[in-house]
Amino acid sequence: MKPTTCAFLIIDDDKDFCQLLETMLDSSKFSTQSVHTLAQAEPALQRTHPQIVLLDNHLPDGRGLDFIRNIREFDPAIRIIMITADANSNIAVTSLERGVNHFIAKPFSFKSIVDKLENMLEEISAG
Repeated sequence: MKPTTCAFLIIDDDKDFCQLLETMLDSSKFSTQSVHTLAQAEPALQRTHPQIVLLDNHLPDGRGLDFIRNIREFDPAIRIIMITADANSNIAVTSLERGVNHFIAKPFSFKSIVDKLENMLEEISAG
């Protein structure tokens, strides 16, 4: 079975946050999938082959920081955005050292994140 390509994979345990972000991105005509645990993230990554992963750090079964390696091993070209309420400088530096492309602290403006994601997809398309 060939994987489907999805623009965004959201890995966050806050289901309301995921639903709101999915709604905003879907209204912009982007394919989006959400999962709420790292156990769900691995098969979703294989199944959807996203261009961009939005990754929370605190998940019920582990840390997003530790999952960055899985994403990089799967496909080093995937853009990773760490989105977390745990916005201390150590988390930001560690996530960037491990290969995250952008670090965004919660709370944030949904319009600003959608604009950033649209720009990232344009950069990917331009190659």
